Amino acid sequence: MTAPRPLRLLALLTALLLLFAACGGGGDDGGGGDDGGIQGATTDEDEGEPVAGGEVTFGVESETNAYSPHTFAGTAAGYNAAWLVFDPLIVRDEDGKLVPYLAESLEANDALTEFTIKLRPNVTFHDGTKLTAQVQKAAFDEYLKNGPGTRRQSETKEVTSVDVIDDLTYKYVLAEGNAAWPDYLVGPIGWPFSVEAARAAGENFASKPVGTGPFILQEWTRDNQFVATKNPDYWQEGLPYLDKVTVRPIPDEDARGIAMQTGDIDGTHSVRLSQFLTQMRDLAREGTVKMYESPGNSGSGTIFNTTNPPLDDKRIRRALAFAMRPAELISVVAGEGATEPRTTYYAPESPWFSEKASKAYPVNDLAQAKKLYEEYVNDPKRSDGKAVGTPVSFEFACTAIPSLQAQAQAYQAMWKEVGFVVDLKPVEQSVHIQNAIEGKFQANCWRQGSDADPYTHLSVAHGDPAKNPGNFTNFSPPELQALLTELRETADFQKRYDALEKIQLILSEEVPVVWTGGNNEFIVAKPDLKGIASWKTPDGVKGNGANGGITFWSHVWRGQG
Repeated sequence: MTAPRPLRLLALLTALLLLFAACGGGGDDGGGGDDGGIQGATTDEDEGEPVAGGEVTFGVESETNAYSPHTFAGTAAGYNAAWLVFDPLIVRDEDGKLVPYLAESLEANDALTEFTIKLRPNVTFHDGTKLTAQVQKAAFDEYLKNGPGTRRQSETKEVTSVDVIDDLTYKYVLAEGNAAWPDYLVGPIGWPFSVEAARAAGENFASKPVGTGPFILQEWTRDNQFVATKNPDYWQEGLPYLDKVTVRPIPDEDARGIAMQTGDIDGTHSVRLSQFLTQMRDLAREGTVKMYESPGNSGSGTIFNTTNPPLDDKRIRRALAFAMRPAELISVVAGEGATEPRTTYYAPESPWFSEKASKAYPVNDLAQAKKLYEEYVNDPKRSDGKAVGTPVSFEFACTAIPSLQAQAQAYQAMWKEVGFVVDLKPVEQSVHIQNAIEGKFQANCWRQGSDADPYTHLSVAHGDPAKNPGNFTNFSPPELQALLTELRETADFQKRYDALEKIQLILSEEVPVVWTGGNNEFIVAKPDLKGIASWKTPDGVKGNGANGGITFWSHVWRGQG
């Protein structure tokens, strides 16, 4: 066995995992600048000494399906609530690098097939049971990898075993080397939970989670509120500062904006393309709120179920892409808050961005859209089984948020110009996500893209669908899977970039995903809420603040406005 080495300072992961500071931090100056109450995702401003006490109500964009780590399928809204109850083993610092949080250290062997975690001592769950390596193994074996209803197949599929070394040390053993695998420990498989509580609660554990986190869940009323109160036995001395945090799902952005203005909530967020950004920027410039923006790779668009006719045919997917006028689609939902159109999983500021793949993406060519459409319509072997000449029809689902429904109507109108008959289906967001997981859709409006390592992200989004339930498009041809293997196995940046560019070119040609624009991710909060963008790890390392519209409420306090 090769000797382990610390990943905390591991140059390999520094190079491979989130190379771009702009995605991990805020503005170009590290987030320290202030433009009329508007800042980057991190801040260096002097916020004074923390004060204990007080309550916060935070409005989020959606409800979450469940809070058991093995069944959790939440977005940023869910993370803001989940991190009240759970502590992640690993987090990202202000530069996007992986650093320990609940873990004391993370080490890898030279082959990158074994990742050893040393847990912090004297940590207990909310039910009084101890966090140990044995508990972590049981949680992985009984729930995360093999549990009923688990959604963690993508993250756990490479792990052949979890081996206990001593009470506070264990290791994940992978079938093959993967430099990017520790990235997963920021997410649900890296949220320790009480196995005793999970066994006792059964299916009810999804609504009664027990973690090591700074707050203890008191009440979760679905579609109403998630209420958590201060954990008096929290392992980080002095934290949390707040006595209570309430997370309220408010899907309608107009309603969330009104709630901010009237003081019904103390803060809110957005992680999508919307005019809400402009509204909140205006409040920030007035001094009513503080705003923390975080640019990144997340973008908005549509995913196609490539196993469902007629979207299984590349001609139809390319015709739909050519028919779109992204700038108009962006304007419908974003207005003055519009961003530039997107064409790939990576923003132009990312070192992974490919100009070649961007130029290859089909967009805004109505004549080409009609040509491809007619080829399919007049094909006697068309995949939908309909007679030659019959118009092509499909269902387009999107969340019921008014601005997104307006955008869906704009999609519908553009596609109608080509000849498509599109049935719009508004759904609640948690149902929307569940339908995608179960493959019960044809075309879904969707947020996509990630600041995670390209392999971590794309192996889920386009890995083997049989092993990756996160591959909602079911698109993963053999040549793409081979390139994903190259991406996983090499530590050389140029080789990884070349493999990723080839993947992006395949996606631009086959179009399992169409894009509109980059998302606007931010948190806004009352000026007296401090610590949102300046939290640190237990080792004193500055975290990535409000990146992605998520923060650690354990580090937030109420001070002077």
